[in-house]
Amino acid sequence: MIHLSYTTVTGAVRCVEDHIIVYVDEDVSADNLSDADIETLCSQFEYAAAIEEQTFGSPSDVNGDGHVVTLITPAVNALGASGGGIITGYFYATDLFASSGSNPTSNEMEIIYILAPDPEGDYGTAITKEFAMSNLMPAVVPHELQHAISYNQHVFINDSSSEDDWLNEALSHFAEDFVGFGQENPSRIEVYFEETESVSLAPGSSPDLAERGAEYLFIKYLYERVSDQNAFLASLVNTTNTGKDNIVAAFGGADSGFDEWGEFMRRWAIAMALTDTGISSTAQYQFNSPVWNSTTSHWQGICLICDTEDGRGTILYGPNITELAGSSLNLSLAGTATAFYSISSPPSTISLSGNSSAGLQGALIRTE
Repeated sequence: MIHLSYTTVTGAVRCVEDHIIVYVDEDVSADNLSDADIETLCSQFEYAAAIEEQTFGSPSDVNGDGHVVTLITPAVNALGASGGGIITGYFYATDLFASSGSNPTSNEMEIIYILAPDPEGDYGTAITKEFAMSNLMPAVVPHELQHAISYNQHVFINDSSSEDDWLNEALSHFAEDFVGFGQENPSRIEVYFEETESVSLAPGSSPDLAERGAEYLFIKYLYERVSDQNAFLASLVNTTNTGKDNIVAAFGGADSGFDEWGEFMRRWAIAMALTDTGISSTAQYQFNSPVWNSTTSHWQGICLICDTEDGRGTILYGPNITELAGSSLNLSLAGTATAFYSISSPPSTISLSGNSSAGLQGALIRTE
């Protein structure tokens, strides 16, 4: 049996924008969030929400106020600590339904919960104000708002089921980058690149950090390959489709050689292997170079072999590549995973073997 516990907090409205209302828990001191800090966050949250709602679609409005509430509270820090880590924020779909005996804690509104700076670690892991303001807090609204929009479009508007966890998270991590607050994505990619062969792109449960790195890269790659990018994003949320079927339907490729899941996986893998290596300049096998967002003062997009300038000191070296010796390889891959091998003395034939139902495929890249 799962036992849930809830905390009641008292917050005050600190700003009201066109899309966003910001509440701050009374337990957050002015030392940890000054009036100027809150003004900055209000501006960032509104900027992100305006872009995202215009592109992805609208969230629900169950309380009729035309806004999404954001609540900055150390209760989120404590929730992360209770699980032995950090939770930066969350959206809870239960808040969209009326309070009742089976749903007694609903806030009956669209609400995004956000951690607070906690430099002394009073509520869990110590988080400086500077790092919270530069990296963590600006990314929460675009990430969680995508979840809220996806839920509204899939469940309320299209009377369907909510999006699969892996694709839902892929789109939320992409949304961070899309609005110019994606500085946490490189560290997830770094974890993914260390062990690509054991990381599923589409796991059956809530994805971990490495899987999220893979998912962001996958959606980012497909986004860069479609002709109408905003229509692609809108189609992924305003639909009854979920998961892999949603990807294939929304992409709608005109190229018969690039319109199925296996083809997406193969070209994506090649792009990860080739980007920033100088081996090829073919656009379909590259991620686009990052661009500077002068409004957010962050890079949008990703380089794969570079200093990412993400505020964490993350340096990417591309995916881990294993030297292949001999002419046969018995692969042990997680489902929807990708492995990279280097062959310095190519044999006349190479044999790949694995589970008969795995649908293994490979690509051979000549580097000299």
